[in-house]
Formats: sequence, structure tokens, C-alpha cells
Amino acid sequence: MNTNNTEIRRRADGSIDITHYVEHCHHQRSLAAHRTIGRTFNAPRAPIRQLTLRWSNRALPRGAALPAE
Repeated sequence: MNTNNTEIRRRADGSIDITHYVEHCHHQRSLAAHRTIGRTFNAPRAPIRQLTLRWSNRALPRGAALPAE
């Protein structure tokens, strides 16, 4: 349930269907986690490679061109 949807889901006996909300919340969090993981691993590789080269012991001197692949 969110601010746009104020209807409360109920069971046949009139009690609130908590299971539905728990499953819905779990589903939404899973989707968000998968989107975040996807963004992280699909990030551009060139900036990551440059940072890795800078931080490694084999870092190129400042201003040097990157080696051709």
C-alpha cells in the first residue's frame, strides 16, 4: 500500500491480508536489488579500468597514454 492506493486488502473473514503486503514488499525490494546490481555491473568499463590502473602498483605515469588493447 502506498499514498496513491489507500485500499486495504482483506480476507474473506474481514482480517487484513498481511501475507499479501509482505510478499509485495519482498517482490519490490528484490526488483530494486536486481536493478542496482544490473546498473553496477553494466557501468562503463573504461573509467573502472582507468581507476584500477591508477590504484594498482603498475599504474601508468601521470599523463601517459593508455596501452592499446
